[in-house]
Amino acid sequence: MLKKGVIGTIAVILIIGAIGMASAGFYFYEYFVFKTLKICVTEESVDSEMACSVQTDCLEEISEYKSTEEFEELPSFIKQKLDEGISKVITCDETCKVKEVYTNFYGEDVREFESCAEGEEEISIEIRGKEGLQLLTYLKNKKH
Repeated sequence: MLKKGVIGTIAVILIIGAIGMASAGFYFYEYFVFKTLKICVTEESVDSEMACSVQTDCLEEISEYKSTEEFEELPSFIKQKLDEGISKVITCDETCKVKEVYTNFYGEDVREFESCAEGEEEISIEIRGKEGLQLLTYLKNKKH
């Protein structure tokens, strides 16, 4: 009789532990932000010397890149943020202009900062477990 009680108690503890671990895994996969990548779009821009009358003229040139295999292989959350960022970075003022950007994660001008300077637009990419796995899969496939 005593053995049944001990085995039952151990079984309950193991079930509660398994449920706890599954809940923690779900939380880290869906909600916990491991890193926030930030892109700051400055007011300074470089003139591409390509004539335009509206911003769409400039964005059409970018659409060719979007149809490449390289772009298609990117994780979906990165493609979404690229679309958002491109419309903020590329402007039309008689010629297409590309605003300068800096980040806290990539490029020659990597900086550590809490937020962008006043007057700059910020694009944030929150990396949760789900996005982290997509990114790792992309990088792993990129090596091959």
